[in-house]
Amino acid sequence: HETGDNFEFALADNRDLYAIKKSGTGSERTEVHVLSKDSNYESYSLHTATTLHETGDNFEFLLADNRDLYAIKKSGTGSERTEVHVLSKDSNYESYSLHTATTLHETGDNF
Repeated sequence: HETGDNFEFALADNRDLYAIKKSGTGSERTEVHVLSKDSNYESYSLHTATTLHETGDNFEFLLADNRDLYAIKKSGTGSERTEVHVLSKDSNYESYSLHTATTLHETGDNF
């Protein structure tokens, strides 16, 4: 199906495609859907609801080489700083390996 603004995409080193569904999920949490390169992107190697609540435009997602998922909360934080939340691949993204407020102030679309 077509995707909207509630999705972000990341490509793993092995060329698997990560579709991160930020909102409008059945689980009411941010979800990770991995389309397998080996299947020519016709099947999933992972469908999971993460431990992270549904997210909006104030979050940006990055995929590390080890496939941990970095959720960068740019604004609307309790700390009034840009925050980093690392969802661990080893836990199927069901737990964090890091939660921290950075020294960087809250950021917007220009970051």
